[in-house]
Amino acid sequence: MPEYVSYRVYKDRFIPDEKLKNWQHINTIGYSWGFNKEQEEYDYKTGKELFEIYEKVKSLGGNLLLNIGPNGEGIIPKYELKALKELVGLICN
Repeated sequence: MPEYVSYRVYKDRFIPDEKLKNWQHINTIGYSWGFNKEQEEYDYKTGKELFEIYEKVKSLGGNLLLNIGPNGEGIIPKYELKALKELVGLICN
């Protein structure tokens, strides 16, 4: 077994049609890849939506890389934090 595994990285938010080996799904909680003060609550995925993505990626042999966008002071927006807490709860149950 190698000391590390390289992941295939495809375009943002890519999910294959069939199971692959060592691939990575890159996604965001909101629509932006960084902090965006213009985003409203409806612009963010819910924890349930994130969990559905997580389960799909996992079932297809992938790794989920989830981007969060803290503000200039390093604070995670409340809607992202809410979604993350919900996601953790769903994963742990």
